[in-house]
Amino acid sequence: MLLKYLMFTISLAASAISVPYEYPVPPVTKPEVSLEKCQTEIALVKQPIVTSCNAGKVEEVKSHLYRVQKPVNTLSITFNTHSSLTIEKDVYTKYSVQFIKVLIKFQSVLTVIYKYPNIKYGCNEVFAKFDYHFDIISTKLKKHGVEIYKKIYAESSFDWTIWESSGFKFYKKEGYSSSGTIGH
Repeated sequence: MLLKYLMFTISLAASAISVPYEYPVPPVTKPEVSLEKCQTEIALVKQPIVTSCNAGKVEEVKSHLYRVQKPVNTLSITFNTHSSLTIEKDVYTKYSVQFIKVLIKFQSVLTVIYKYPNIKYGCNEVFAKFDYHFDIISTKLKKHGVEIYKKIYAESSFDWTIWESSGFKFYKKEGYSSSGTIGH
């Protein structure tokens, strides 16, 4: 009887061993594909974000931002994966131009959200995730010889007030500030 009890307990324990949850990892794609996907998603969600902001629906805005976050996450993973490959500096320079286009398109979404303080506040956590991914991408471009921060600050269409008030910090490396000058 004791043997049956022990065998039952052991088999029950063996069947209850938990397997750690693995978060789905986005597939690694070529950087140019990921960059294009980011721009496409931003364009697709802009009008729905405007509509959701007008209706005061924070969760809907966040949902639309998550759609954009997926390709941005894939892009940061792609840059991390491709960083071990030997790619010419001029190719990374081309990627940096495309990345800045992504940032400009994303700013158009931030500009809409910026007009709605309650929605902007409700999106802080999502913005922090974007900031993290933008930082990874910028760091990898810099690592491969691209003066990404200089390029970002040379782009006159950035409105640093919007970025800063939304909690973004990725662009503040290398001693650059929102005035576009070094060390000020």
